[in-house]
Amino acid sequence: MARLSEEGSMVRWAQFCVGVAALALVIWGAAGRGEWASAEPAPRRLALVIGNGAYTGAHLIRLPNPTRDADAVKKMLDRLKFDDVVLATDLTTAGMRKALRQFRKSIAKGPVEIAAVFFAGHAIQFERENYLFGVDAEPETVADLPGMAVSLQEILANIAGAKGLKLVMLDACRDEATLLAAMKAQEPNKTRSASLSRGLARLERYRASDDTLIAYATSPDKVALDGVPGAHSPFTQALLELGPTPGKEIRLLFGAVRDKVARVTAGRQKPTAKTDTMGGREYYLVPAATRPKPVPIAAPKPKSGLKDFETFRDCADCPEMVAIPAGSFLMGSPKTELKRDEDEGPQRRVAMKAFAIGKYEVTVGQYRKFVKATDRKTDKGCWIWTGSKWEKRKDASWEAPGFTQTDAHPVTCVSWADGQAYVAWLSKRTGQAYRLPSEAEWEYAARAGTRGPFSFTGKISADKANYDASYSYDGSPKGVYRGKTLAVGSFKPNPWGLYDVHGNVWEWVQDCWHESYKGAPTDGSAWMAADKGDCSHAVLRGGSWYNDPIRLRSADRLWLQRDGRFRSWGFRVARTIIPS
Repeated sequence: MARLSEEGSMVRWAQFCVGVAALALVIWGAAGRGEWASAEPAPRRLALVIGNGAYTGAHLIRLPNPTRDADAVKKMLDRLKFDDVVLATDLTTAGMRKALRQFRKSIAKGPVEIAAVFFAGHAIQFERENYLFGVDAEPETVADLPGMAVSLQEILANIAGAKGLKLVMLDACRDEATLLAAMKAQEPNKTRSASLSRGLARLERYRASDDTLIAYATSPDKVALDGVPGAHSPFTQALLELGPTPGKEIRLLFGAVRDKVARVTAGRQKPTAKTDTMGGREYYLVPAATRPKPVPIAAPKPKSGLKDFETFRDCADCPEMVAIPAGSFLMGSPKTELKRDEDEGPQRRVAMKAFAIGKYEVTVGQYRKFVKATDRKTDKGCWIWTGSKWEKRKDASWEAPGFTQTDAHPVTCVSWADGQAYVAWLSKRTGQAYRLPSEAEWEYAARAGTRGPFSFTGKISADKANYDASYSYDGSPKGVYRGKTLAVGSFKPNPWGLYDVHGNVWEWVQDCWHESYKGAPTDGSAWMAADKGDCSHAVLRGGSWYNDPIRLRSADRLWLQRDGRFRSWGFRVARTIIPS
């Protein structure tokens, strides 16, 4: 029995050795054929996101938005299936260095497809190097910078070990003027302090490793906007909107971000990126293959196919329209705005859907075609300014407002109901949904991404708009009072390509009159609640040739009876569009 047991053990041992040898052959063969890919872990997508706003020093102002920006970027990257996104807010300089060391260790644990660092907060440049500040930083001289700030070169060194894309996004350089002045005052060597300046250093000086992309929120040597408190900076907002775009290669993605920020800031902020180390390999935040298939819910409506700010006409003699993109803005005026009225508040953030609006006010020629096509009969009579008072004259009308007009001038002496009849005719003629703009749509388009009293830069003047320039606003130069309309498009357009949003004629909008924005819609729709307002009166916006510059401000509001006709009143049309 013992002998049988030994033989059984030997047989089992021989079988085990054969099995091991066979397994070794399988492993060797697979390795030789390159079939053992599963032994290599899948490349990871990692990110370190830092937002510093609660600065404690005397010379770096607190920033309201970086922590919100960082949190939103973290959530976006989570949705885009990044494997590990570390969010860190209001870090000290030592905390920033610790976070970078930990990020470097994470990179070293295995293959990396993308290693991304996002920073929002204060930064300056000195001798062609960028320094990013922790919330405790308060350097007095340039000698303090290496210890009190993290350089961009440090960030690049910490992510250099990643074999995939190294992506650095700097939404920095918000407003460091006080710090710069204080440091230069303490620096005895004027030559050295002269190389201390705002903005970030030019990207050419960086010798980054292969497949590194460095993106700035604005151009080198320029200051980036922080955005409206409680919102996002223009750069981060554009990144949040465009980052999830499927199939957008990373270089094209940041090109689109650049274009978006330049548009919404009217060219005042233009992001830049260093891509010269990028080779032929393509990188995506969202690969095209991951685009979800649309789930049909109902019969799809035709898409507009319109690009942001594209101009178009729905018929040969229809008003020329501008496609306005979706977005958000602060509607109304701040309490600090000169000569504001109480009905311009309280300010509130309004989320806007895409829509189209007239490039120009509706002209006499366009209105004439409508009257002829519909045989519309309107009551005679229009209020005329006699030079000393307004007087209603029965012989005055849109055809004879009391001053000479051509077909290229804006139509006047039209009521709110006249405007409604015109857009109904346009809608029937074109098959599109024309209407008067809502008050929110009007102000969003008129402001065109600006926040001041007017959408143009500098002071208002008679060479920028048609108004009574014998009056001044906030030190603006006085000029001519023309006393009548001018042909549409006589001045430069606003940043979104709309003409005469300030002056020429008041423009009817859809909304009923409300004496404040308390309870107003926040989705951009017209406020038609009669129980909270007066729907016998409607709102007009923009000011006219007759008014002093105070009434031309983007936030100013006028309310009058819907059936009223004045020779300083006209309108501009809007059109619903279906976003692609």
